[in-house]
Amino acid sequence: MTAKEKISRARTQLVIFQPFFASLVLRLETEPRPDEWFASKGLNPDIATDGKAIYYSEAFIDQQTLRQVEGLLAHEVGHCFLHHSTRRDWRDKDIWNQAADAVLNPILKEAQFELPEGAINIPDAADKSTEQLYAILEKQAQKQPKGGGGKGPGGGKGGQPPPGKGQQPGSVFDSNDSAAERSHQEQEWNVAVQQAAQAAKQAGNLPGSLERFIEQMKEPKIDWVTVLRMFFEESVPKDYRWFPPASRYVANGDFLPSILKEGYGELVLAIDTSGSISQDQLAQFMGEINHIIGEIKPSTTHVLYCDTEVGRHETFTEGEEVVLQAVGGGGTAFSPVFKYCKKHGITPKALIYMTDLQCSDYGEEPEFPTMWVTEDPSLTAPWGEVLRMLPD
Repeated sequence: MTAKEKISRARTQLVIFQPFFASLVLRLETEPRPDEWFASKGLNPDIATDGKAIYYSEAFIDQQTLRQVEGLLAHEVGHCFLHHSTRRDWRDKDIWNQAADAVLNPILKEAQFELPEGAINIPDAADKSTEQLYAILEKQAQKQPKGGGGKGPGGGKGGQPPPGKGQQPGSVFDSNDSAAERSHQEQEWNVAVQQAAQAAKQAGNLPGSLERFIEQMKEPKIDWVTVLRMFFEESVPKDYRWFPPASRYVANGDFLPSILKEGYGELVLAIDTSGSISQDQLAQFMGEINHIIGEIKPSTTHVLYCDTEVGRHETFTEGEEVVLQAVGGGGTAFSPVFKYCKKHGITPKALIYMTDLQCSDYGEEPEFPTMWVTEDPSLTAPWGEVLRMLPD
């Protein structure tokens, strides 16, 4: 078979045996490229994606088995739906590729794809975000002697290359689109993933790791941009400036000062993980939190999981991918969250508590504003603001 025929046959095999990945792979054109094209982008001449197409070296594909090509196509489309082409920002390209591969490989392994020789394997990678793994690999790269050869993610330990050296086949490179276009691309992939997951579920073939990932992508029921801007209006420091002037008045010839805001600063998001919270409610809470962080972009976000005590505390900085791992399942108490914040010196601009409000232990009202988010229209809180999240 020619390289083009092998690619076509591999796509057909995916349709039969891997409906989730097939649905996504079929969205992309597969285009051959010469070695010079890969070199111009600083890539190895094998296979790569920018989230809009899959580009491959014919000589490389000729050397692969059909099973290996299936895995490579799934690998590239994984980079697409995990948004690896739009999230790199300032990070080193080679180390970012390795971190992206490390996150993706456990998903492919669970789906029983054949991973390439030398595939990156980092313990507990499935529980970390690409940004978190990047930070680990970057620190290990800084400890490497010049020229590589040390231990760490590479240097011969675990069969992995030194950071930035000899990556496993299959790369992702940046989309050159504007921020708005990249955001639109991510939304299109999110919709495609939901559709692909539905098809795979009907076929009884959706890996558990993907199901958990997709649950966190649930669309929000609340317009968090509008709600939080109004909620924070009094708590976000602001000042006035003459340049640029307030745009809404310029058209009438009036030049008035605009408001200068310092941003949303530190935010605490608490999730009620008690036994009264259903898995569907929990998934919706986590989906809402993903959208709060993605839309509002606080400088630091603390996520606290609490039943009768705080079972986990996760911290995310602006631009870091959010990976949520809920723990709990016991009784319900709200006060531990506020005691935890006080004990650990966390004084946020605001705290948002996702809960069913099935509790009387609120504790003392904190100095910072608090919002309770719940689906139950009949319950109220003794203090703070209650926001109704309408059920489906």
